[in-house]
Amino acid sequence: VDNFLENLAKFTREEDQVNHFKTIIGKCTANDLKMIIRLIKHDLRINSGPKH
Repeated sequence: VDNFLENLAKFTREEDQVNHFKTIIGKCTANDLKMIIRLIKHDLRINSGPKH
């Protein structure tokens, strides 16, 4: 999962990110995917604070 997220961060285009997700979807259970989404949402929430 860590390698997947590290590689996902390297992609800037949405199409590339979607294709990268397709590589892991077949290998994961529904709970695995839910945890991956939670990790991504948590990282987005951390980086969304005010910039001074």
